[in-house]
Amino acid sequence: MGESRDSVLIDLKESWDKSKEPRNCSVCGKPMTHMESNSGRSSWVCFDCNITINAPPQSVADLALWSRVLRYFLHGVAFSVLITVLGVFWIFSLVILITIGSFLGLILGFAILFPLVGGMNTLISRFVWGFYMRSSLWDVCLHGLGCQLFSCSQVWFS
Repeated sequence: MGESRDSVLIDLKESWDKSKEPRNCSVCGKPMTHMESNSGRSSWVCFDCNITINAPPQSVADLALWSRVLRYFLHGVAFSVLITVLGVFWIFSLVILITIGSFLGLILGFAILFPLVGGMNTLISRFVWGFYMRSSLWDVCLHGLGCQLFSCSQVWFS
């Protein structure tokens, strides 16, 4: 069995952090220069093409405050819009499943809900924050269950 996707991404991130070997520019093919800022952030620069490749931030705390606030807002808006659209789809499919199979349809409907919400939030996190989370079916279902429990607890305790 091969390595999991997450371990490959971790290896790539570690190799980025440790790698000081020259890289070639994808545009002109000339060697790029490795630069490090005072804060310790790495980047590669091609002075001929004026291209900079920045290392990904190590954590959310490395991002500027305005960037974090904007990303939280974008994540919330994207999640709200997608949960509304997919929620309508889920309700129609739940009604169809319940009419076909009563109690079994209800169980199947909720079995569809958790991976739907988990997968949606995983994709939003990947695009907004740049985080690569585990994406196996089990992990996505648990992520969706966690999202549902968190959102339900917000409603119950408010």
